[in-house]
Amino acid sequence: MKTIFQYLLLTAACAALGACQDFSDDTAFTPETPELSFVETSITAEKATKDYELSIKSNLPWRIECDKDWVSFDPSYGQGDATITVTVAANRTLDERTATISAYVIKGENVTLPVTQAAASASDLATHYYVKTDGSADKDGLTWETATTLANAIDQAMNGDVIHVAAGSYVPSVPLTGMKTALDNTFEIHSNFSMIGGYPADAAEGAVADPVANETILDGDHAVCHVVAVTAAKMNGMKASLDGFTIKNGSSQFGSVGSTTIGGVKFYQSYGAGIFIGNATVDILNCKIVDNTDIRMGAIRVDAGAEALFDNCVVADNATKSTTTYNCGGLWADGAKLLRINNCTFSNNKASGVAPCIYVFGDTGGKTNVLISNTTISGNSVNPEHATRNGGGIYVRENGNLVIVNSTVCGNHSGKGGGIAVYGKVDKPSKAVIVSCTIAGNTTVTAGNGAGLQQAAVGGAIEVYNTLISGNTTDGAADDVAWFKDASYKVANSIIGGTVYNADGMAVAGAAFDPASMLSPLGDNGGATKTCVLLGDANPARQYGMSASELKILGETLDPAFGEAVSAIDQTGASRTGKTVIGAVVK
Repeated sequence: MKTIFQYLLLTAACAALGACQDFSDDTAFTPETPELSFVETSITAEKATKDYELSIKSNLPWRIECDKDWVSFDPSYGQGDATITVTVAANRTLDERTATISAYVIKGENVTLPVTQAAASASDLATHYYVKTDGSADKDGLTWETATTLANAIDQAMNGDVIHVAAGSYVPSVPLTGMKTALDNTFEIHSNFSMIGGYPADAAEGAVADPVANETILDGDHAVCHVVAVTAAKMNGMKASLDGFTIKNGSSQFGSVGSTTIGGVKFYQSYGAGIFIGNATVDILNCKIVDNTDIRMGAIRVDAGAEALFDNCVVADNATKSTTTYNCGGLWADGAKLLRINNCTFSNNKASGVAPCIYVFGDTGGKTNVLISNTTISGNSVNPEHATRNGGGIYVRENGNLVIVNSTVCGNHSGKGGGIAVYGKVDKPSKAVIVSCTIAGNTTVTAGNGAGLQQAAVGGAIEVYNTLISGNTTDGAADDVAWFKDASYKVANSIIGGTVYNADGMAVAGAAFDPASMLSPLGDNGGATKTCVLLGDANPARQYGMSASELKILGETLDPAFGEAVSAIDQTGASRTGKTVIGAVVK
């Protein structure tokens, strides 16, 4: 026991001695100054999920973090120099996005690096729905094997989605927004989604759309006011589309006409029996709008603010009711911001009033801009025949603004202005600019009113460039153009009747055109649409036209403008380079 006590006493004494010792010299340890940096200056990321390497240099332990949760790291901490894997998750928005990466040794003393990631496209975000005629509303429609109904797919679809529709006939069963009766049933394109028809009726995974082989019909069954109604609100970078459908058998309301307002546009029951396009952006591709009969005003209605494209479409055999006067059997544009028609055929449409085919009339919607290219307008007529009905092919009226290029207007019939008629008022002017077109074989009832081209009032301005207007008749007599007294018009590098005009609008001495021997009937001459071709090597239409470069300059100055993709070719797709040919076809 005595020994233990002595040991404890010695230990306590040593401790006391140590407590009194001076350790003021601390030069044995000096902390390092942090040196931290990134080798890279930024990360520019793709829209898809992807890994990026980031090099860090440090003399001390570090950590790394980000202010956005769509950026992650491996590793997120370390010591000394390192290469970090930065994972940037897929951007599922339509906007570019940014983040900031921060690294530090001491919190608050950070070095930073910016990350910028590209926006997704609408197709990246799409849900795809699949529809068959025997699809079930109870199915989710997310595969061909679980195909749903078209009504259910449309109800589910949102901006950017895609609806794939198998061959067969589909009848609308849901009323237009704001309406209640079966007469108002329609396929409503309420959002900026796409509908694609033409898949086989028994489509399975991997099926490819072919609307020629697999006709897909949206059928109004002569019982609805609009087979299709496009009501989608405009959104930057987005649009609705219909591709590969036959739209037919729409009708109209003739008694008390109801309407609903969507996006500032009144959807009247009497307009747009096949398609009614409101204040939307939409592409109508590879479609046939046909056999919409017993209608009141237009198989197609393109209304105020619309931005629409019809490409590779057929608009045919549509007709207004014939027992009283109703205008426009084909397409009526009223207030369209821009309607583009390309590679289309408009044929055999009828109206008991004016404009059996195309009506460009800002009646309620204001200025109406239409650009027609590479299109044939033929065989349209007023029915029953009437001496004062205007515009068998196209009728441009108040607030109408038309540019037509590389197109054929042939074989149309009306009381006046069998091919194209232009009417305007001083306070509501209209204008038609006709470039590289062929207007031939049109007829009228009333002589002296321009079977080919009629200027019907002082407020309707017309400009004609590189265009052939010949072979148009009234009762067998030549009746190509009728100008209105004191109205504005211009003719350059064109042929009217048998007269050839130069760039200054003066007749070319010694040059004469004979439509009977120098121009073929309408036929298949290559390209997507029927055309008339020039006959004979000594044809003046081959010599006095505009060059491709002149047409390019002209097209870019017009409103609506067309670019070199249009001006450099003819209606069949043949090059105009090295040629100065008047008309729609350079052959």
